[in-house]
Amino acid sequence: MQPESADDPSQKKSKRRRTASDSSSLRRITLGQPEHMYILVQLVFEPPKLLTEAFYKAAVHSAVQESFGVIGSGMALDVVSFRQERGECCLRVPANHYVSLRAALTACNSSDGVACRFSILRASPFLLALSNDTQIYP
Repeated sequence: MQPESADDPSQKKSKRRRTASDSSSLRRITLGQPEHMYILVQLVFEPPKLLTEAFYKAAVHSAVQESFGVIGSGMALDVVSFRQERGECCLRVPANHYVSLRAALTACNSSDGVACRFSILRASPFLLALSNDTQIYP
């Protein structure tokens, strides 16, 4: 058995540069306008109140209706997740309604005659981006 020489082509790694003809194996992915926005919202009542998901969604709809009327409250709104112990809710809204929803939540100061406020903790077109909480971990 003879030792293989360093010139053996099967042992050499390819050091060939990519050319224009190799571009068929490469793909460019560009992101356009997002279809939806995800918003992490906290609802705080004075005095504190135990919330349910149905009450939370009704409070959001009433805030939008108060700001933009019946037509404005017809926007599609989904509750992605709900944390009862923290009073937090992750909402999904069409991207073209995001600004309206954020304005309505910011302007809201009561729900069912009880003083409250919506705090928008984070917003992103990517749901995964809401999971990172930089305020907890320094």
